[in-house]
Amino acid sequence: SSGINAEYGICMRNIDGDNDRALMDMEDDLTDFVRDNATVLTSVQVNQLCAVHSEKVYYRARVLRLIKNKNKAEVLMLDYGDTQLYPLDELYHLDSKFLVLP
Repeated sequence: SSGINAEYGICMRNIDGDNDRALMDMEDDLTDFVRDNATVLTSVQVNQLCAVHSEKVYYRARVLRLIKNKNKAEVLMLDYGDTQLYPLDELYHLDSKFLVLP
């Protein structure tokens, strides 16, 4: 299973076939949701949960730090563990229904 603690932005993932399928399904649903309801974050804060776009898919992420002089944020890709830099205007609202895998 995989879930995010909204207060602390903690993600845990137990890897197996069912969870991988659930994660891919959730990413597909998240991608459709953001494309149809895209809401760019207007006030970005450290530890804030968000959705980010990479290679045609949207992913769950958490803001690690803000780089204001470059108008970017370093984010942790919650389901994969890597970090990436994103422009602040490419951080999207993460709806609460995407905080836990079904």
